[in-house]
Amino acid sequence: MALRGIEGWGGYTGLTYSTFENILRAKWPGSYWMDDSTVSTDSDRSANEDVWRPTDGGELWILDLLDNPEEIACGVYMKGNYGSDSRNSWGPLFSINNASSEHILIEASTIDLRVKLRNLSTVVATFYSVLEPRRWNLVELKGKVHDTTGYWYLYVNGVLIGSDTGIDTKYSTLNVNQLQFHGSIAWTMLGDSYCCDLTGGKNDDVLGPFHIQGILPNANGDNSDWTPSTANVDNYTMVDDVTANEGDYVESGTPAEKDLYNYEDLTGSWDEIFGLQVNTRLFMDAANSETIAVLCSSNGTEDSANVTANNTTVGDGDEAQFMRILEDDPDTANAWASAAIDSAQFGIEFI
Repeated sequence: MALRGIEGWGGYTGLTYSTFENILRAKWPGSYWMDDSTVSTDSDRSANEDVWRPTDGGELWILDLLDNPEEIACGVYMKGNYGSDSRNSWGPLFSINNASSEHILIEASTIDLRVKLRNLSTVVATFYSVLEPRRWNLVELKGKVHDTTGYWYLYVNGVLIGSDTGIDTKYSTLNVNQLQFHGSIAWTMLGDSYCCDLTGGKNDDVLGPFHIQGILPNANGDNSDWTPSTANVDNYTMVDDVTANEGDYVESGTPAEKDLYNYEDLTGSWDEIFGLQVNTRLFMDAANSETIAVLCSSNGTEDSANVTANNTTVGDGDEAQFMRILEDDPDTANAWASAAIDSAQFGIEFI
């Protein structure tokens, strides 16, 4: 696998401060100080796009990389707060980390970028006037964390602006275990973001311009075995919330019971689809450990991956969220086409 995770901020619109933080932390454990954040809608780049608005310094959402990959590609859309005539202090944008220790850090001012290595000890490059003020800018990093063969490549809006190779990018003896996206007073909004490793022969480099679109269940699929929390309703209506809602749900404790759902169609034109991320929320009962399969059914070809929630994996409120990446259509083993996504079903099976 190369694509590790995406965040487009869909489903958080209108949430503020601690309400937003509680839901986000269940999806991305380890994220913190997000109670200084809000999510709202901005239409400069894409109609009705949801964006993260940090309202103070220090906000941080974290993607865990527990298998310690050495090489990472990542990107985020950012929109600066001030005009080109104003350069504020530097603030972190994203970093390849071991917990709080940064291996490779990208910092931004209003219109500038710079690269720091080895837990902030060294500024190795500064790039002036590479960001457009008050416009969306795509900033991407490809980096390797290593004592001698490390490297970094930095891109803005798909253009390489600087690089260095064959260098020491590793702080101490620490391995990579996180990618961190930072909120800062240097800008007001962060948009779509992604993380890839560089394995697998697909999505193994920076992606270039991209867009994340969230879609929701809109009809029952081929199986509706789970029990809805409200009687005499379609199962999909219990899991089609724009914002996560614990009041409506489906439940099962019977092995092999499945729920499949049809989803909304994609909108717009898609030249290339890098992959899908299926977000599944699982709440614990008194069992202390439960396993489900996250299902994809494409043109009759069913593909599944098991996930287990227990007292270690659950986050806030006895909830665990699982993000399953499907880079290829399981029916064709090729990249997804829009029509295939529109006709596919996704769901769950109790194991």
